[in-house]
Amino acid sequence: MSANGSALDAVNTKIRELRRQYEMISARDRLLLNGLVMFLGVIAIIFLLIQPAYNSVARAEQELANKQELLNWMKSNEHRVKKSNTSSKAKARKPGQSLLALINQTSGRHQVALKRYEPDGSDKLRVWVENVSFNSLMRWLTGLESKYGVTVINISIDSQKEPGIINAKVVLKG
Repeated sequence: MSANGSALDAVNTKIRELRRQYEMISARDRLLLNGLVMFLGVIAIIFLLIQPAYNSVARAEQELANKQELLNWMKSNEHRVKKSNTSSKAKARKPGQSLLALINQTSGRHQVALKRYEPDGSDKLRVWVENVSFNSLMRWLTGLESKYGVTVINISIDSQKEPGIINAKVVLKG
């Protein structure tokens, strides 16, 4: 408590000293000093409050414009995606090839080692992968959908200590 009290006393002493010096200068100099303090106050308000707020608004407007541009691009390419989905559904795996066989066959090509798998009904398969590259998993899943019409129903991804390496549980339908 005494440290705070002595610090407060030191500040009060300094304020009294500055006030005494202020009262000793001429009226003209006091007027100039008051004007300078007001000018610096306005500058401080501009740079500490108004400018950051303006910058924040400008960033938000730019982000909105970027998102609107992306939305417009997505809308303009919607027909391509729908066309691609219908054509990819037409591609099928080999006659008699099960979803499990397809998953086993294609996972190795993409360096995706299956830890465990479990059938879920007649057309779904739950797959667990561990310590796999996120990019490899995404390439594999994208290939399954585009080449064989196998879709991801659900995916749960957990990151690992090493960047880009994940564990995942995926439910596939096809």
